[in-house]
Amino acid sequence: MELRARILAGILLAFVVGLFLYGLATFTLTPAERPSRLLYVSAFLVAFGFCWIAIKRKRLDLAGFLILGILWVLISLSILQGGGLMSPAVPGYLIINMTAALLFGYRGAMICAGLLILSLASLYFFPGWTIQPVQRNLGHVAYNGRIEVAAMSTFLVITSALVGNVVMTMNRARRQATNALEDRLAYHQALVRHRSHLDLTLQATRTGSWEWNLETGRVVWAQNTESLFGLERGAFRGTLEAWLELALPEDRLPIEKAFGSVVDNSARSFTLEHRAMLPNGEIRWFELRANAAVDRSGRNEVLRGVVMDVSERKRKVEELRESEARFRAMADAAYEGVVIHEMGTVVEVNPALTRMFGYAREEILGHNVFDEIVVSDDRDVLRRHAAQGSGETLEVRARHKDGRILTVETRGSAILFQGRAARAAVLRDVTDLRESVARLEHLAYHDSLTGLPNRKMLQARVQGLGALLERGRRAGLLVIDLDGFKEINDTLGHAVGDQVLRELSQRLAKWRDPAGALVCRLGGDEFAVYLEGTFDERRLREIGEELLERLREPISHGEARLVVGAGIGIAMAPEHGAELSPLLRHADVAMHASKHRGAVTLYHPDLDHHTPRRLALLSDLASAIRDRSLVLHYQPKVRLSDGDLGAYEALARWKHPEYGWVSPVEFIPLAEIGNLMKALTLSVLDQALAQVSAWLRGGRRVSVSVNISPRNLLDPSFPEQVGSLLGKWAVPVELLELELTEGAFMVEPEQCLACLERLRLAGVRLTIDDFGVGFSSLSYLTRLPVSALKIDLSFVSRMLTGEREHAVVASTIHLAHDLGLHVIAEGVENEETAAALRALGCDEAQGWLFGRPAPVGDAAT
Repeated sequence: MELRARILAGILLAFVVGLFLYGLATFTLTPAERPSRLLYVSAFLVAFGFCWIAIKRKRLDLAGFLILGILWVLISLSILQGGGLMSPAVPGYLIINMTAALLFGYRGAMICAGLLILSLASLYFFPGWTIQPVQRNLGHVAYNGRIEVAAMSTFLVITSALVGNVVMTMNRARRQATNALEDRLAYHQALVRHRSHLDLTLQATRTGSWEWNLETGRVVWAQNTESLFGLERGAFRGTLEAWLELALPEDRLPIEKAFGSVVDNSARSFTLEHRAMLPNGEIRWFELRANAAVDRSGRNEVLRGVVMDVSERKRKVEELRESEARFRAMADAAYEGVVIHEMGTVVEVNPALTRMFGYAREEILGHNVFDEIVVSDDRDVLRRHAAQGSGETLEVRARHKDGRILTVETRGSAILFQGRAARAAVLRDVTDLRESVARLEHLAYHDSLTGLPNRKMLQARVQGLGALLERGRRAGLLVIDLDGFKEINDTLGHAVGDQVLRELSQRLAKWRDPAGALVCRLGGDEFAVYLEGTFDERRLREIGEELLERLREPISHGEARLVVGAGIGIAMAPEHGAELSPLLRHADVAMHASKHRGAVTLYHPDLDHHTPRRLALLSDLASAIRDRSLVLHYQPKVRLSDGDLGAYEALARWKHPEYGWVSPVEFIPLAEIGNLMKALTLSVLDQALAQVSAWLRGGRRVSVSVNISPRNLLDPSFPEQVGSLLGKWAVPVELLELELTEGAFMVEPEQCLACLERLRLAGVRLTIDDFGVGFSSLSYLTRLPVSALKIDLSFVSRMLTGEREHAVVASTIHLAHDLGLHVIAEGVENEETAAALRALGCDEAQGWLFGRPAPVGDAAT
């Protein structure tokens, strides 16, 4: 706006002054002295062009002002005719410089002074240039000489400056007025917006504003305040009495007191709640909040505040109070104990809980339920349970005031108590219940006469046998049947018989070697001992002998001394079964055999001549061999010098469709009896060589050993059959090793030696298995074409604890090395045994330390 006003003012002045000068030149100069109109107009347009250039620059400083003035001096002096000085020359300065003043805001006095100096300077520098003394009729006034030109220049300069200042002043005043009006308009619009936002906020929060003038007593309510009380707009009379009339009579006194405290200057603010009846009869709760403004003397002058509809909040508070009252009533009437705590600190309990723990209510409130009631071992469990917010039932132990330990069942949940987050826990004393359950469980799993575990407990214990066997451990079951117990009952009576049973049961119960053994009474005079561990057949026989010695100790009955013997039979898992039923049956068979032999007896299939299982297995074994139902498990042999894999031993395993996994201890003798050993050995060889071939194709070169039977050595075609299988699978002969037991030489030794020699000449490596447990191997050892021998696990497993076993192992290793034989130790179960064998110079070892027999995909590498 300012720039446009300056442009218009400059153009207007330029035309006015230009016309004036043109008229002046017309009336004061002769026709010969007058400039041509074209030249005058051209000069005027040039002047206006310079004016426009200055406008486009947007700023003309002092130097620019002087330069522009000098240019116009030259332009004016160039408009000469007849040797005289044109009077329009001086006004020419006025036109451009007044335009510059209007455009760029120079002060009028500075413009006038500058133009006057320039005008006089132009006459001074050109003293010979004068206007001829002539007279023209211009209002009867004649102008001539230097004085007239200077006077007219001064007059025109002052007039132009005054006009420019007037225009500038008016424009500035108009602009200031416009700006002030725009500011007031923007401020008003902002006030309207803020007021609208405030009204919306108050309406959304159901809040109204009010003001009370203490001097006039006038109460002013906003429109939204009236709507809160259900009044029409302007219906409120504007007095404190009108306000009190809306409140319920019983709530008016607190309102009067609050407003009175402000009147007497005893309070500056207050907050209170009251009820009011709306015109429609509805009663609602309102909250008043007020603050006073004081005058110069410090007295309250105006009271301003807000009123809020808090009916919904009061309703929720009342509902919460009623809910807490109902909860308290139910908790007080409940049989279970109830405790409410905040982060463990007790804030409320019911009478049942105080009776449960023997404390008074005051003795529990404010204390930590975790630290002072719950037993220390269960505190962390209870804290985690409470932190997780789980609604599940948890059983913990708590301490009674008298020191008794109670078993408490608790279940908690999050609640709001007195408006704060808390947790409520329901506690039930289940001490008697748990004791009753424990007594019932004891009766269910223990014998009522002797107190020993019964058959049901044994069955529950053996349920985990499968997992135990998968971890490579073993189990043993000893069945004990007393001798002559029927005669004791018949001769001395059942009371004495019961006493004898209790005495013998105590002896068995005190035996705890090894730890964890389960001693139970199966019924009558029959007992059982179940063990789990890494023992072998020899250790089980020793345990049976120890038990037999304990049972044979005399029992005093009056003057008589009773000596009770027993028969003890042993069954082992997994060799004789992986469940309780087969183990019990096999141990029972062995127990009956022990009564005839007079010694502890381990089950053997030869002892069981009339078993349907044996007949079924015997008939199914031929089909399993023919159908290749037998699978191979591989156990690694490790070089003790560097720990690298030396070879695998292929072991046959059979999973019967009805009986499950059948131990080789059971089906190998059946194969011998059923004349199936040849077919079984060839089947195992075929599968083992097929696996070696697969390893070779996969880039692994590892040998495999297979156990053969003495019946194989009696077969003249056996070496050719082995060679045929090697060619079938394209396996180098050095990757096959055959293992045979020392018993293979007990029958037809010369024929067996001849077969072995043929195998050796074919390049097959031969090893003696279970060396040390036979009787004739030493006499043939120097003649046998074997390359290695394997020390039996019965010696290796006890070499660290038995001096004799250690001596046998050491001497066997030295003897074998002296004969140029490779030595393999089996049954290595710990690093200490491996270290001892390594120190003795043993070449290879196998056992659970390095890997158990496993399917090819799971075999240790």
